[in-house]
Amino acid sequence: MRMKKVLYIISSTVISSSPVGLRIKQWVDYLNAATDVYVMGKMPVKKFNIYKRIFLHVLLKLKVVPDRDVFSLPYYKRKIKKTVQNQSFDIAFIQTLPFSNYYICPFIKKVSPHTQIIVDMSDPLVINAGFQAMSAKQQKILKEIEDTCFSYIDYLIVLNEEIKNYYLALPHPPKNCMVVEQGISDNWEMKNSIMDLSLKEEVKFMYAGRFYKRIREPYELYQVFTQNHKNISLTLFSDFNRYPEFSPPQQIKISCKQPVQQNQILQEYQKYDVMVFIDNQDNYQVPGKLFELLATSKPILFIYTNSKSPSLKYIHKEEGVFIAINNEVDITSAIEDILKTGKSSYQRDTRKYTWEHLFKRMDFLFKN
Repeated sequence: MRMKKVLYIISSTVISSSPVGLRIKQWVDYLNAATDVYVMGKMPVKKFNIYKRIFLHVLLKLKVVPDRDVFSLPYYKRKIKKTVQNQSFDIAFIQTLPFSNYYICPFIKKVSPHTQIIVDMSDPLVINAGFQAMSAKQQKILKEIEDTCFSYIDYLIVLNEEIKNYYLALPHPPKNCMVVEQGISDNWEMKNSIMDLSLKEEVKFMYAGRFYKRIREPYELYQVFTQNHKNISLTLFSDFNRYPEFSPPQQIKISCKQPVQQNQILQEYQKYDVMVFIDNQDNYQVPGKLFELLATSKPILFIYTNSKSPSLKYIHKEEGVFIAINNEVDITSAIEDILKTGKSSYQRDTRKYTWEHLFKRMDFLFKN
């Protein structure tokens, strides 16, 4: 049986440890097994060279374009046109971020009208948590992209139902929209202790990830560990050199470490007793790390601000998730509940969030 021919278009400026970088790797593995795929662009890298970092920093400060890839569009369009003239593709599969890649959608329909267009959206545009921090010009560009490019998309893949509902309600929506969350590894296994937390000399809490101003802030959490006299400690894996404004106070119960690569994070999870999750404040985006933490089977201190957050629906039936509003009193109460309960491991069925399971939703598109 003939495999479908897929043109997979990715950015050449993606870090491999980023959510988009991890997503690209999983898509490439799936497409290689299921289709006859040609990848256009460069696979994600561990880090950029100094010249690219300076260029990206300047662009970030100027806030005049949606992203750095807008300058690569002429090159991509020439290459796409030449490629589709030499061979036909059943599907053009476009990866975003970057936002600029949406401009490719109408171009492909022009040069290859019969090619089906599928877009995998990592971050949404206008409803992006960072939208308010963009310049007025950047915001205008993203609104124009939603108005002019999305109707060319045959299938838009998004991260949750809330984002799906938003895009289907656009004046010029994509033809179809599907949900594929940010998955977890198929071989994710934890060897957890069954020791009662109340019997431990020290209960170790761990947070891994970035913080964002007005979106995901840690200050109330810091306050709890600064003033709490119980046998608890907090270790933070975050880039405080790059974002020093989120550095915790110097306190014996709080320690800081550099971020670790995805292939090492499982080893770090093993060393700690309680996972800390701080939810986004917006109504649409779910931090992908949530599914990782659920899969550890460890107790989770789930800190949130927005009662309408889509993250809440993923945890409301899960055992061992201790929910706290992002204030000192609520976080303290949740920690006390964790210690009082004492359980160090919980049964959770997270197989539904493995990449293998999630990609089965896409078999009808990519497999004959």
